[in-house]
Amino acid sequence: MNKIIVDSKEYFTEKKTIMEALDEVGIEVPRLCKHPDLEAIGSCRLCLVEVNGRILTSCNTLVQDGMNIETYTERVIKKRQENLKLIIESHNVECLTCFRNNTCELQDLSSKYSVDNLKKGKQRPKELDNSSYSIVRDSSKCILCGRCVEVCKNQGIEAIDFSSRGFKTKIIAGFSDKIADTNCISCGQCVLYCPTGALTEKDDRKEVLSFIANKKIITFAQIAPAIRVSLSDEYNIPERIITKKLVSALKMIGFDYVIDTSFGADLTIMEEANELIERLGKKELMFTSCCPAWINFVETQRKDYIKNLSSCKSPHQMVGAVVKGYLAKKIGLDPKEIKVVSIMPCVAKKDEIQRTIQKNDGIVNVDNVITTRELIHLLNEEGINLKEMPETEVDFFGYSSAGEIFAKSGGVMEAAIRTANFLVDKDLEEPSINEVKHIKDYKRFDLNIAGTIIKVGIVNGMGNFIKHEKEIMELDFVEVMACPGGCIGGGGQPQPHSLQDVKKRKLDIIKKDKESDLRMSHQNPDIIKLYHDFLKHPGSKEAEEYLHTRYFYRKLN
Repeated sequence: MNKIIVDSKEYFTEKKTIMEALDEVGIEVPRLCKHPDLEAIGSCRLCLVEVNGRILTSCNTLVQDGMNIETYTERVIKKRQENLKLIIESHNVECLTCFRNNTCELQDLSSKYSVDNLKKGKQRPKELDNSSYSIVRDSSKCILCGRCVEVCKNQGIEAIDFSSRGFKTKIIAGFSDKIADTNCISCGQCVLYCPTGALTEKDDRKEVLSFIANKKIITFAQIAPAIRVSLSDEYNIPERIITKKLVSALKMIGFDYVIDTSFGADLTIMEEANELIERLGKKELMFTSCCPAWINFVETQRKDYIKNLSSCKSPHQMVGAVVKGYLAKKIGLDPKEIKVVSIMPCVAKKDEIQRTIQKNDGIVNVDNVITTRELIHLLNEEGINLKEMPETEVDFFGYSSAGEIFAKSGGVMEAAIRTANFLVDKDLEEPSINEVKHIKDYKRFDLNIAGTIIKVGIVNGMGNFIKHEKEIMELDFVEVMACPGGCIGGGGQPQPHSLQDVKKRKLDIIKKDKESDLRMSHQNPDIIKLYHDFLKHPGSKEAEEYLHTRYFYRKLN
């Protein structure tokens, strides 16, 4: 325990850095490069404090006993303002038209701290990289905070890094400086942690609105389970799972029908549990296949694991296939006149729908993907306050809480085990798998499925997979989610972002599952009806055609 003096007051702290100690006692210092989830590099030099007469960065200066720290001296304020001014003057200040307008951390600091006499400095060159299906880079808005580099390194990908020195310093992507030419897996964590508009998802709002405006097109929106809880954070809604309010809002925007992707998750479980039982019989390791960033990683960087991937499409692709291949006929619509828009917590889903294999009769399963952030923009543009929306039920398909827990890391695994257990022995209603609910970044354990012991693993964050890869390959069934915390920490979620938000969302989802009356996918009446009317049984010829896919080795450029 260290005793420190901060602005003439005495405190005792066990925190490592000065910034952490100041946060602990509620004293805020400005910051851009430092994020609570990432290591400090001290590049922005905004978090300055005066320590025993010396000006130091608080993010990476360790606390020492007896320190006299001053946070608001004339020297400190002047130096902070000078550094902030330099950042702003070299920044492309297209604030009013920037995707990050009102959620930009640089913009927020500019408003909070008085910076005057701004001059247009030497601007960083505008090098726009839109080579990726998912992510856009604008170098003129980069402030060289290094967060993207750090988080990509944590993911074990390292697709981007610093280059050159001085004012010529920039973030580059591989040798060609194009994201599409790197080993980027489109997880979007770099976008999530970027404090400005230097990294954004590809904005598909105009295309979605054109679908809605076209009276000849019938539009279906589907909502991922992870976005309903993150939007409650964004709009300060006391109810934690806000599905019914969101349905009302989407219909006010102009969508004809709204389906919950949790139904697709239930459908995924029926097929995946059936596939798991078959693979266990052959003693083959099976990886889940719901996460498109994980699929990108395997197809480009671990081709030997392709055979171990579940052949199941991801839940939103299954919903699209069912809407166009089954529901359209049932309600008298032409599949060619239907557009399915998936609202996802993930930027890699934009990449996923480009897969040509995801087609039936020449019709793509999903026409467009927008992120949680893009939806927030749409709601704001339409003047829709989600908090004030009435409640409306989703259309056509109900779902179990097993489908909803796909939102968190461990949820796919748990839902699959519940149903696999039933498929093996129908007298066993639900296995005892409480330990699955209390996961870390990587966890492995043994599970008893109707008398058979299987070795199971759960991992979230690609860096954790790479770290434990050798052990993971010795298991029987593994759930991999590329984003920390799973989809609730997805690259398309609201900004600013913190893993503290993710932890809170996880607890909300677990609580909702515990309180649900329908907790297993195979008990969902709409799933039972779909198999009776259309798919026959899990693994059938029809299920194979509409719900399964194949994976291919894709050589990096």
